[in-house]
Amino acid sequence: MRAGYDEKELKFALMNNIQSFLLELGKGFAFVGREYRLIVGQTEQFIDMLFYNIQKHCYVVIEIKTRAFEPCDRMKKTI
Repeated sequence: MRAGYDEKELKFALMNNIQSFLLELGKGFAFVGREYRLIVGQTEQFIDMLFYNIQKHCYVVIEIKTRAFEPCDRMKKTI
């Protein structure tokens, strides 16, 4: 994008990035939310990105990490 972009250019750039990301996931994905809040018993969990696959009728959770994945990362989200 050029410096001093307008609203139309910003929307176009955002939509292109969103569309590219969803297409990388595959067909049928819909974005549900970011930092999606879940209450599990007496605890509160937040999912970085939550998607729904309308073809497979299931949710897909994406957790963003800037370090190597560790087994305890998976256990934190197991319900």
